[in-house]
Amino acid sequence: MDNPIEQVGGEECVLSKLTKTINYRSVIEKYKSIYKDTVIEFESFITNSSEYKTILDLKKSEHFLWIVTIKENVSDSTLIDCVSTVKWVESKFNLDECEIIMDYENFDSNGLPNNGGTEIVNFK
Repeated sequence: MDNPIEQVGGEECVLSKLTKTINYRSVIEKYKSIYKDTVIEFESFITNSSEYKTILDLKKSEHFLWIVTIKENVSDSTLIDCVSTVKWVESKFNLDECEIIMDYENFDSNGLPNNGGTEIVNFK
């Protein structure tokens, strides 16, 4: 069953249209068991003014999951999940506020955490 379209200030929350992205953990596990060293666009959505794509970049022991936003031929990307030797990111989706809450940690060259925190990305 699809998620209902969330209304934010009278507008649709685009994140509610990216149902595979919202449930990305299960999607990543599915693709990781099949593919290595590849890039997969596993979801996209177009509004009147923007295009949103979810891109999964799989490496042998790393993965990166991006939401790419294209508006007026200008693209911007948000890293929403990552497991690598230099960075870790995990995200939660708040559809009521149309935002992504990302916890992250950066690692030094020895693999030790050197800084991290939480970032909120608004998609209103």
